[in-house]
Amino acid sequence: MSKIRKLPSCPGQLPRPISRRQMLSTATMGFGSLSLSSLMAKNRHFAATCKHVIFCFMPGGVSHVDSFDPKAALAKHHGEKIGEWSNDSKSMGISPNRKWKGSPWKFEKYGQSGAPVSELFPNIATCVDELAIIRSTVAELPLHAGANLFLHSGKLRGGSPSLGSWITYGLGKENQNLPGYVLLNSGAVPPGGKENFSSGYLPANYQATSIQAEGVPVANIVAARSSKQGRKLEWLRQQDGEFAQSLGGISEIESAIRNYEMAFRMQTTVPDTLDLSRESKETKALY
Repeated sequence: MSKIRKLPSCPGQLPRPISRRQMLSTATMGFGSLSLSSLMAKNRHFAATCKHVIFCFMPGGVSHVDSFDPKAALAKHHGEKIGEWSNDSKSMGISPNRKWKGSPWKFEKYGQSGAPVSELFPNIATCVDELAIIRSTVAELPLHAGANLFLHSGKLRGGSPSLGSWITYGLGKENQNLPGYVLLNSGAVPPGGKENFSSGYLPANYQATSIQAEGVPVANIVAARSSKQGRKLEWLRQQDGEFAQSLGGISEIESAIRNYEMAFRMQTTVPDTLDLSRESKETKALY
């Protein structure tokens, strides 16, 4: 029986089989580069002008039927018992003895668009043509948690990127020392939990960085003390990088490395950025 002669390994051969992700990222220029070249070759319909997005999510705020979405049926049946008006009423736990309640506020149409605005908002009514009012969004289930997740991610269950994550992923950020997606947290956690602001299946560095509205803005953020911390970060980056490479490039580990680096840069930037005592009296008066 002839013996099988083991051939010497090729130059540059990895010590273990590579993963599909690693193959795609290292093959020639990478398939991602080929896709990027075709996307960049396309002409946009118009030049991008959006640089920042401020999303005010106010759970428990004024009802849509009391602000910009009057319901004639509610006014018509005000005070009447709901009864078994729907086949789904029992399954949704709606008591037939509950009563319809119309809005106590009057509505008028304003602007060239003729948008209805409640008397609660006389100032907003003067610039209603500058607003984009969406009155067609509905949730598939009458549950606060699912509705919140649907609003932020377009899905009724967690696991998908939030709107802020997609915006940061698409637009990037101007300051590399600060996070691009910031959550101003008042302390309460809305139904649906922190999944409302997660990065889902995008890398973890695209999830929201929580900033407390009161007290200490960001926990465990102090000014960098010495170069010793920088050397420690470099050692952690090397260890995590080698571990990720041994597993074929795990995106979660790579995201953790980027988060470490961001936290280090935030130590010197965040304390000054969030120091409201440096704001002028004119700026404070605006709030």
